[in-house]
Amino acid sequence: MLFLFSYSFGQKEHNIWYFGDKAGIDFNTSPPTPLFDGKVVSHEISATISDDNGNLLFYAGTDNDANSYSTVWNKNHAVMQNGDSIQCNTSVTQGLLILPFDNFQQKFYLFSIGHETTSSFKVIMTLEYSIIDLNKNGGLGAVTVKNKILYGDYLTQDTMVTEKLTAVKHANGRDYWLIAHLWGQVSSPTSYTPSWYGDCNVFIKYLITPYGIKGPFYQNIGLMDNFGLWGQMKFNEQGDKLALVSEYRYQIPSFPYYGKIELYDFDRCTGELFNYNYIGDDPTSNSGNFYYGCSFSPSGKILYTSSKNRSGISSLYQYDLESSNIIATRNLIQTTGSLNFIGQHQLAPDDKIYISTGFGTSYPNTLFDTTNTNLTVINNPDILGNGCNFSPYSFNLGGRRIFLGLPNTPTDNLGKIEGSPCDTIVNETSFNLFPNPSNGTFSFTYYFDTKSPEMYIYNSLGQFVTKYKFEESGFGSGNIALNVSSGVYYYRIIADGNLLFRSKFIVVK
Repeated sequence: MLFLFSYSFGQKEHNIWYFGDKAGIDFNTSPPTPLFDGKVVSHEISATISDDNGNLLFYAGTDNDANSYSTVWNKNHAVMQNGDSIQCNTSVTQGLLILPFDNFQQKFYLFSIGHETTSSFKVIMTLEYSIIDLNKNGGLGAVTVKNKILYGDYLTQDTMVTEKLTAVKHANGRDYWLIAHLWGQVSSPTSYTPSWYGDCNVFIKYLITPYGIKGPFYQNIGLMDNFGLWGQMKFNEQGDKLALVSEYRYQIPSFPYYGKIELYDFDRCTGELFNYNYIGDDPTSNSGNFYYGCSFSPSGKILYTSSKNRSGISSLYQYDLESSNIIATRNLIQTTGSLNFIGQHQLAPDDKIYISTGFGTSYPNTLFDTTNTNLTVINNPDILGNGCNFSPYSFNLGGRRIFLGLPNTPTDNLGKIEGSPCDTIVNETSFNLFPNPSNGTFSFTYYFDTKSPEMYIYNSLGQFVTKYKFEESGFGSGNIALNVSSGVYYYRIIADGNLLFRSKFIVVK
């Protein structure tokens, strides 16, 4: 009996990174090693996905640091079929994100933040998606749907998506919450009122399922956000906290300009944010800080943020999230020179935090320096103070360089919350075998919410014919070729001693 299956997700889907100026890292080795075969040349954006064994599937980014479109490359580093002209600008903080559409069918969403021109020649930032099908082109994949707009305010042109884009597993362990933040255009650049369009505290959310994209869902919470376009937004590894950073400024010079850090609790069931906590600069300080990078430690108990001030000095801070006064725990870890910009943070598969540092005052440039040909590493991010083992510019990129960006990845190493009222998958277990009757060759599709089910096949006399063990739960499909005579056959699918399905099929030669 022959079964043909496709990929499933495990623990190593983020083990390959491509970013910066053709830089890369392979986390399948210990210690991780630099890669030199990537095609990404990007100021900020990139996204990479591997299979459950850490083998590269495809990746995306710009191919030069001034490009206003993204490209998708296949596992052989060639442009994927129809993989050009993805709407996304190189200078967008979290402009790309890859999520599985159906793991077993080898289909993926590529979400992107695009720059679209309206009929009145106004550029607005939009949230868009493309679909990658790895069944196409001999397994190298193709972009089958491209630049479909999820959110774009073409009507009023008063709001648009910021550069913040992230995702986390739903409490059912299968679906994803995709989260972005909106920003409003300034209605009057010469006056300030609390209701002007420049202030916006709206999160926009979508539920990503194998059956399609549900939403948008809107939530008003947090600081009224003016000019908070840039900066990272990240979930912790537990999926129950969200942090975002950026700058806050008014268009009027006399009003404050300061860096903001927002912290929320998150409900993976409902997708709701709650317990808003502001831990940024004093709003009356006019500090001029521009917060750009943020990351959680593996336990989610420590937050790291980085900022750049008016003098060009970048700073990296650490916060104890278990404290009753989080702001008071702010600990300065690093400052840099005026030519350096501490960029994006990324918690890696080795549980270390890697941080980029750009060099130079404008992009693109041809400057090479110790600071931008190495990544900074926080080796023990779950320890407060000097115990975090902060190591500046310690991971050598082998002659390649970084700008500001690192790959944008979802928080997806999470299973379902047992007993959760939002575990909607529990009643979706299914198995379909077709065509029936058949000449002995069948196809099947299934969804199992339990691990390692087994299918036993018997003839009409009750004699055992063969069995197959499904190694993974979730959605799947395949084919069966049985070398048996004509007749009626029966199958039973069992998991953990429980009978999931039983039925019969007919073979006609």
